[in-house]
Amino acid sequence: MEEVKELWDKRCEECRGVEGQEVKNKKELRDKSLKEEKKKKKKQKRKHKKQKCLTQPITA
Repeated sequence: MEEVKELWDKRCEECRGVEGQEVKNKKELRDKSLKEEKKKKKKQKRKHKKQKCLTQPITA
């Protein structure tokens, strides 16, 4: 019985390691996608500003 428990504990440790790694990877992916979203928004804002400047009549 104890051997089975030891094997189970060992397996659980491995599983925990894998789960921990998966969670870490998910977090990294989420962070990465958030950064990309921010970049896209920033680019869109920049584009919008440029378009705005071009569409307004130049009065000098």
